[in-house]
Amino acid sequence: MNTLSLSDNQSAKALLYTRNLFLILILLATLPGIAQKITISGKAIDKETKEALIFATIGIKGKSVGTITNLQGEFDFHIPREFQNDLLVINMLGYKTFEAPVWTLLEINPLIIEVEKSTFFWMRC
Repeated sequence: MNTLSLSDNQSAKALLYTRNLFLILILLATLPGIAQKITISGKAIDKETKEALIFATIGIKGKSVGTITNLQGEFDFHIPREFQNDLLVINMLGYKTFEAPVWTLLEINPLIIEVEKSTFFWMRC
C-alpha cells in the first residue's frame, strides 16, 4: 500500500519550503551584483575662459557607451561598475581630448573638468 501519513506530508512540505526559500535567497544575493551602476556627474568647462562646453561628448575609451553635456556643460553619466578602471574621455571640436581614470573622478564633488583648447594649426603649401 502506498499511502502518505501526516508526518510524510509535513516533511515533504517542509522540504519544498526550504528548497524554495534557498532559491529565493540565492536569487536575491546575486541581483545587486548584476544591477550595480556608477554615476559620474559633473561639468565640462573651457580651462581658459571657464565657459561651459555645450554638447561635448563623454564616453569610456574603447567602449560603446556615452553621453553629451547639456547647455550648461553639465552631465550625468551612468556606467556599469566594471568600467571603473577604464578611462573617461571628453571630446569637443577645437579642444584637446581629456582623459582620466573613472575611479579618480568618483569622489570629487563637485566635479568640474577643465578642457584645454587645441593649438593645432593647418598650413597650406
